[in-house]
Amino acid sequence: MTLVLWSPVAIPLLPTIVQSWTTKTSSRIAEFACIVGLYTAIVILVMLWGKRIRGYENAFQQYGLDLKSPKKVNVIYKN
Repeated sequence: MTLVLWSPVAIPLLPTIVQSWTTKTSSRIAEFACIVGLYTAIVILVMLWGKRIRGYENAFQQYGLDLKSPKKVNVIYKN
């Protein structure tokens, strides 16, 4: 499923990435777009898994990612 979700991003960028590998130059924009596309595909699948398979109302919160709560930073001072 990850490949299915990621392929619309990766396939159009494949010639650019292969060309950058053969010429030993860096195509940072294409590489970054592929990484972001892969990350997005994985996040979508985690969300779907949590909702449909596990039955969680808020899957990300169940997995420990709570974006609605205020930031809590614990600072330890050593005297």
